[in-house]
Amino acid sequence: MCHLKWKVVDKALFHFDELLCGSIKSLKSDKNWSDLGDYYLALRYTNGLVDTALSPEMNVTIGLQLMIAYAQLDNKYAKIFLLSYQ
Repeated sequence: MCHLKWKVVDKALFHFDELLCGSIKSLKSDKNWSDLGDYYLALRYTNGLVDTALSPEMNVTIGLQLMIAYAQLDNKYAKIFLLSYQ
């Protein structure tokens, strides 16, 4: 499981988180799709789809820093994201 406990107990949100994390895990387990898994992991943070004790602004900052790091590692999805981010 990749989620923490959600502040608002919502079964639909819990199941969505499980599905999203499982999908990212599947992508990360295949070397041909690993970059896409990294991208979606960072995207969870930039779009506020994580439940942490941090502020939403801090989670967005973390997501952007992940995108920058992945782009520096030649992740084409992160590069496209950063080029379109304003």
